[in-house]
Amino acid sequence: PLGPPPQPILLAERVLAAEQTSGQHRLIYDLQQKRMLKWIDAPVPRIAWRSHEQHEPAIHRRDLATYRRMFEALPKGPVTAQLRFRTIDGDWLLLNVTAALMALDQETLAALVTMTQPDPAARLIE
Repeated sequence: PLGPPPQPILLAERVLAAEQTSGQHRLIYDLQQKRMLKWIDAPVPRIAWRSHEQHEPAIHRRDLATYRRMFEALPKGPVTAQLRFRTIDGDWLLLNVTAALMALDQETLAALVTMTQPDPAARLIE
């Protein structure tokens, strides 16, 4: 017997895949639930994204106000900031973060979040 038919690839997913750039990591972020929905590209290496990892996912406490301001300003247009994220070994990695509004459907707004490292060496912050 044949298995279920493959899921159709949406045009939007094809466009996002075509725009993939080395060193760029994109995800879809649920603005209402304040959580990541889906990675579009591979996740940023070394970052603790899953709650079952040795260190819990986190944004550095000194960057939380910047994080909140980013998403408050988002309705006015794309926003960019530098935020520190906890790594799987417990250090902090500084990333450039850009967010832009995107509609998932007629009632749900999300953010397309793009993360890049400020330099190829990926500075660790203590």
